[in-house]
Amino acid sequence: MAVELVRRIKFQEIEDRLNYLERTKREEISEAIKRAKEFGDLSENAEYSAAKDAQVANEEEIAKLSELLKNLNILTAAQVNTDRVGIGTVVTVEDEDGDIDTYTVLSSLEADSRRNIISIKSPLGSAIEGRKIGETVEVKTPGGKYSVTIKSIEMCSDL
Repeated sequence: MAVELVRRIKFQEIEDRLNYLERTKREEISEAIKRAKEFGDLSENAEYSAAKDAQVANEEEIAKLSELLKNLNILTAAQVNTDRVGIGTVVTVEDEDGDIDTYTVLSSLEADSRRNIISIKSPLGSAIEGRKIGETVEVKTPGGKYSVTIKSIEMCSDL
């Protein structure tokens, strides 16, 4: 996995989740396993089986998040260049129909279409990456092609 840049808030969110799983959730599962053992015969103990399944799922998520954190770097304002579209920029584009939309360009971990946060790896994000104000680019999507013109590029405000 390549190193990915994320905002400090996203990095902290992942770190907090990992800490919760390692400390609180592990302890809760451990207690559930202890309680389930008290019911006796483990081979037919649904509570024990469910607790062990929860333990496996928790450990898998811990491993996944630990590996993810190794490959994340916090994006800083100094890394953002507003001369060109890139990660950490807020871009306003106008499409062929004259519709104007503004998008925040971030990592795939932070993409959220409901909030107009697009991944740098998305069709639009990759099409406009490295482009300047005034450039018109063709965006290829599974639904077809369209063009957008870059109207403005600003720095993301919460870096």
